[in-house]
Amino acid sequence: MSFSPAMALGLSPELRAEYLVAQAKAIQRFLGSARGKPWPTPFAKAHVEITETQIFVWWGGPTFDQAVERLRPVERDELGRSRVA
Repeated sequence: MSFSPAMALGLSPELRAEYLVAQAKAIQRFLGSARGKPWPTPFAKAHVEITETQIFVWWGGPTFDQAVERLRPVERDELGRSRVA
């Protein structure tokens, strides 16, 4: 997933989350197209949660722990806290 340049624009938390969901959906479409069938499952939804310390991205279940597929949690400090607050 690409976190910049959009994450450095000073967007509201809601718009940052919307951007990350759009990125997650793009990954889902790309992998589904490359595989020739839906990825990870036909009805998996992309999800994003941004906390004080981490960004969680997953597909499938309603929570990160119930995900069908997920990215490793990204520490916000990896991105520079001021750009993702």
